[in-house]
Amino acid sequence: MKSRLAWVVFVVGIVSLIGSVYFWDQARRRTIYSNYTLRVEYQALPPDDHEVLDWLTKQPGYQKAEVSRAGNKINFDLTFDPPEPDLLGKLLKHCEENGYAGRLGFVGGFGPYR
Repeated sequence: MKSRLAWVVFVVGIVSLIGSVYFWDQARRRTIYSNYTLRVEYQALPPDDHEVLDWLTKQPGYQKAEVSRAGNKINFDLTFDPPEPDLLGKLLKHCEENGYAGRLGFVGGFGPYR
């Protein structure tokens, strides 16, 4: 009788451990892949002041943008949920094609959103 109870406790413990690890991993993945923040420092010039921001806000998954300005530099913190694959690569290609590549300062992707 005692060995049967020990086996039941053992099996319940193993199943609980496996379930805990599974659900922890699912929560970790949702945190990493949702609420992705892209930070861009952009040196804007008068004719194209918001061109990069306008392009970014049209990308799939766009949620919101926080914009701060210091002189002619604009910092964008944009939230995407979920982010489009290779958003950084697409941004760099877009800027290069439109002559803005030399004006991007710091570009980085972060997750989760702060």
